[in-house]
Amino acid sequence: IKGCAYDYNCSNNSSLFNTVFVEYDIQNKSLDNYHDFYFGQWVDYDLGNFSNDRVGCDTSSNSFYVYNGTVPDVNIAGVNGYGTQTVVQTTAFLNRKLSGHVSWGNAANAGMNDPVNATQYYNYLTGRWADSTLMTYDSTGYGGTTPYPYAFDGNPANVAQWSECSASLQSGDRRSMGVSGPYNFQKDSTLKFSLAY
Repeated sequence: IKGCAYDYNCSNNSSLFNTVFVEYDIQNKSLDNYHDFYFGQWVDYDLGNFSNDRVGCDTSSNSFYVYNGTVPDVNIAGVNGYGTQTVVQTTAFLNRKLSGHVSWGNAANAGMNDPVNATQYYNYLTGRWADSTLMTYDSTGYGGTTPYPYAFDGNPANVAQWSECSASLQSGDRRSMGVSGPYNFQKDSTLKFSLAY
């Protein structure tokens, strides 16, 4: 894997000035062709106060994001919060389609916690929870009846759309992963993934 991170010093464009670009070139130097290859970008945002985050995704822009779940965003554990400012941070796939989004935290349900082995990581990449339960379109995304790979893909300001707000979930310390795949990954080939934070 070759990685590169860069940004632009252009204070006259605040959006570009506050963006970090990341590129990964993943080379298959083995003798094997692979199928069902997924790429996942894991992020532990910790936006100001890490204990009051909420997350979501926007399939139309191939992005996933974090926002503060409570206002004000108070200081905690020596880290400054953002106070009463509205703050959002987004991670966007620039050259690939977002095929899934999953989020988890310090859940009482072991199936929704940090993955610890290859099977659990692959489950998260392929629309399942760590314990192999299908992700679903419901309040937490766990235990419902309709399989759905995009956790919280609704507008948080619209109560008719699925978000952590409309599901009345308690904000907290979230981890989030945007997924792209599956791909056929042929030997001697390279897959490039470009993202913007």
